[in-house]
Amino acid sequence: MSIYVLNTILTIVWESIFLRGINRKNRKAFIFIVSIQMILLSGLRHVSIGADTWNYEGHFYEVINPSLDQYYGWKPLLLKLIRFHSQTYSSRDIGYELFTKLFATFIPNFRVFLFAVAIFVCVGLARFLDKYSSDIAISYVLFQTFILPFMLLTGIRQTIAMGLVVFWGYDFIKSKRLMRYFVLCFVAALFHFTALVMLPFYFICNYPRQIKYKYFISIVISIFIIVFNRNLFRFLPIGLYSFYAESASGQGIKFIFFMFVVILWMAILRSKRSSSRLFGEDTINFEYGTILAELFVVSSLIVGIFFRLGYYYLLYMICYFPILIRCFGKKINLLIKYMLYAFALIYILTKGGSYAFYF
Repeated sequence: MSIYVLNTILTIVWESIFLRGINRKNRKAFIFIVSIQMILLSGLRHVSIGADTWNYEGHFYEVINPSLDQYYGWKPLLLKLIRFHSQTYSSRDIGYELFTKLFATFIPNFRVFLFAVAIFVCVGLARFLDKYSSDIAISYVLFQTFILPFMLLTGIRQTIAMGLVVFWGYDFIKSKRLMRYFVLCFVAALFHFTALVMLPFYFICNYPRQIKYKYFISIVISIFIIVFNRNLFRFLPIGLYSFYAESASGQGIKFIFFMFVVILWMAILRSKRSSSRLFGEDTINFEYGTILAELFVVSSLIVGIFFRLGYYYLLYMICYFPILIRCFGKKINLLIKYMLYAFALIYILTKGGSYAFYF
């Protein structure tokens, strides 16, 4: 049994212990324990776990190496920040370099840095799911199945950006604080430029009317991409992130199929008049986020970088998904829920993935 499967099994076990009734203390205990196990999973990993972890370790110690001050001293880094508008691939994401420089100057230990990033992610995720998920256990299981391998094991720069614009940024979207949200997106873009993909989401969520034909449009686009996929690559100007064209592969056809089924499921649910009671303001926003996530995921058939963009919106999908299960009614809710858990465990097991502790 892999440690990833064990992590998810424990989450399901903790649900059966702590989430039986409506008890705020038990809910907090569940969130705390699940967060701790994910923090340990991330912070204790060997640098060979995660495609980029060893690169991050090397860079962490480079920024505090006195012999490299001509590149990573405070002055050249601040000059890069000032010249952010004219960035190149080598000078992108200057916010991450400044953050790493500051952290490493005071705490020159990469292991502590990994724990700090994991705590930032898990605290933000806990806060986000606690506020907005109607079934926090389902949301955690979906996170562990589809998002954890990237967000807690691989992409530190984008992980920080995702945490800022989703876990903390959604509050600004909901309260219609445009300038604060824009500033937050800009700060996140200093860590990973892809954070700018979240700017349109503010206007989508605050559009005064429901967007018509959204399911029809998304399904047609998805089918079009599935049919033509890589033939569309030459029409995509991805600029300085063309480096990721081949390297940023997605989860594979199984997950693309899963997301397509989710969109069809959502469309059927929306067509029923009785479902209107399930849709509040947040649910509608998460509905838009899930549709965008599906479009980015299926677009990874064209070029892998689209899956990296889709991770931002997948965080909204894990909040929306419990609504799809609730639509079946109390009698078969539990059956559908545990069928989902079985699917998640099988998916994690078949996807594989190695793990080793740093010690």
